[in-house]
Order: sequence, then C-alpha cells, then structure tokens
Amino acid sequence: MASPSWDLGSLSVFEAVGRLENLTLAARELGMTQPAVSYQIKRLEERLGVALFARRARGVEILPEGNILYSAVRQGLDGIDEALQQIKRRQRTPGLRIATDYGFAAFWLMPRVAKFRPQHPSVDVRITASSMLQVNNYKEADIAILFGGREDFPANAVPFITEAVTPVCSREFLRQHGPFPHGKGLSRAPLLHLDTLQGNRWYTWESWLDEIHQEIDDDHAGLVFNTYNLVLEAAVANQGVALGWAGLIDGALKRGQLVPACEITLTSNKGYWLLTNPDISDIAHQLCTELLATEPDT
Repeated sequence: MASPSWDLGSLSVFEAVGRLENLTLAARELGMTQPAVSYQIKRLEERLGVALFARRARGVEILPEGNILYSAVRQGLDGIDEALQQIKRRQRTPGLRIATDYGFAAFWLMPRVAKFRPQHPSVDVRITASSMLQVNNYKEADIAILFGGREDFPANAVPFITEAVTPVCSREFLRQHGPFPHGKGLSRAPLLHLDTLQGNRWYTWESWLDEIHQEIDDDHAGLVFNTYNLVLEAAVANQGVALGWAGLIDGALKRGQLVPACEITLTSNKGYWLLTNPDISDIAHQLCTELLATEPDT
C-alpha cells in the first residue's frame, strides 16, 4: 500500500516523463507547464535523495534508480487501468460468477446453464470448478455450491442437495455381472473409485459398503479416478460400478446410460450447500435465483 505521505500526482508526472523521456512532451500530455513538471521531478528526487533522470540536450535519460521506480509505478497504473476496465465491463454486461466442484459443475450446473443461456445471451456466466474448493475460496464468486456438513459452513449457508448415494452401472454391465440384490456381491465387483485426496469428505466405496456390512478384499483391484466426470464415463463404458450422487446422476439415469446396480440408497447429514456473497449485486442475485430454479432438458 502506498504511503499517504507520497504525492500520487507526482508519481503520475514521473511516469509520463519516464515514458516520453522529455519534460516538454510530458507537460503537454498532462496539461501542465514544463517548469511545473520539472519542479515535480525535482521534489521527488529530493525526497528520495537520488537523481532519477539525467538531463540531456534533447530530453532526459532515465537512470537505474529511476528505472526501479518506473517499473513499480507502471505496474501499479496497469493494475488500476485493468480494475477500471473490469468495473466498466461489469456495468456494461451483466455477470454471474459461480464456484463449485467439477462433478456438480458438469452434471448439475451445465445442463441448466445450457437452458439458461439462450434466455440471457448477454449474461457473462463464469464457472470456477475445482476438486479442492474450500469454504473460504468463494469470495470472488457471486454464489458457491460446495459439499460438506453443517459444521463446515457459516450460519448463512443454505442446504441445497442432501447426500444420497446409490451404486450405478451400465445396463450391459449389470446384465453381465449382476444382479446385486440388497448390494450383495458389490464388494467383489469391479468398482470405480473417486480419489480427490480429501479423505472421507463424502461417501467412498469403503464407507458405503461398511454401512451394509460388506468390505472390499485387500487384493480386490478397481479403477481410481481424480474427477467424478471420469468415474461416470467409465461406468457408462461398462467398466464397473460407481457411486452415484443424487443430483449428479439424474440425467444419466433418465437417458438410460446408467441404471441402479441395487435398490439401496444411503444418505448422510452432508450434502451441497449454497453460499451467497454478501456483496452480490441485485441483478446477479436475480440471475442466480433463475438459474438455480431452471429445470434442464432431459
């Protein structure tokens, strides 16, 4: 942060002189007199105790100390200019910024965005997806839809989708390897695992099977993926059985790409929670409400 004792006006004069390498041209650009520009530079040099420019017959030459200051001032002005442009863009084009994880973005959000966009073609929808999103990572978004328990979120978080998990696979896989009545035999079937390095944040095959009193044999191999998109793609491709979260597998079930591998659905006190940025604009809040209420095409 710039010290309030520094005159930002002098720094803008310094930037113009450094860029143009001429006091007269800088004065013309700034609408000042040449002596006034020279005075501002002299004051700056006196405060720093070093010369910033060498005066030449046809202008000025920036010195090493001047180059250090010029680089910092130029960087600061570029950042300010970009901020001003962003503000102008936000005023010109309505924007909607959403933060969530990969699975929710791909399987719940995108089908609704596809239906929402034709109705609002001028709205700039920006989705930030990550498998490692934490509660404090959504400050740059208008809304965030994140997974966890009540204890993971602030008091203003709203429950959105409760965790409800059913094993799913392709119809062909079930014909070849099933049936799995009441989940029996799943622990010996080819299983598709999601590994996001987040421990037991949500159901894993181990915790799901444990609740129905089964366990995976130590030598039982499966396929492990780091995104839920790949897990479901593998299930559709007859590669095994995946855990299917309500809200994320609905489209694949309706299209017949996946079917329940058994009739058991387990729930927990976790799920997706909706967080709204306190600084959200009225128009963004209205757009978020409409998007979240959109029913996707089947």
